[in-house]
Amino acid sequence: MWQGLIQISRSISDEPWMVMGDFNAVLDDSEVSGNAADTSASMAEFSECITDSELHHLPFTGANFTWHNCSDGERSLWKRLDRMLVKKLGWLNGLSPSILVRILERLIIPRSSYRAKIVDKKPLCSDLRIT
Repeated sequence: MWQGLIQISRSISDEPWMVMGDFNAVLDDSEVSGNAADTSASMAEFSECITDSELHHLPFTGANFTWHNCSDGERSLWKRLDRMLVKKLGWLNGLSPSILVRILERLIIPRSSYRAKIVDKKPLCSDLRIT
């Protein structure tokens, strides 16, 4: 998967673009709460992919984690798997003064949930909700 993302990035190197969703990977231990089997090698591979693809994280607010395994006690596991990444971050500045990803609190559904909002006096669009 990571090589595919790098190839896409290189094939459209002159254009700004965005990728978002559940990457099923974390960048470091700060994106995990609980006992996880994530290895430093898999974290490094994901980090290298983001760097090699010249992608940047959009700033976020809200919950630190986007996924929970629906277990309690010692088996409870939280991770930040979902993210929104952009290439050529500067193109967003032309759209709006700021863009922010808001991580929604987990309710009942054991899925990831987040919202992106372009913030401006006259927004180009309202909310983009992905559940």
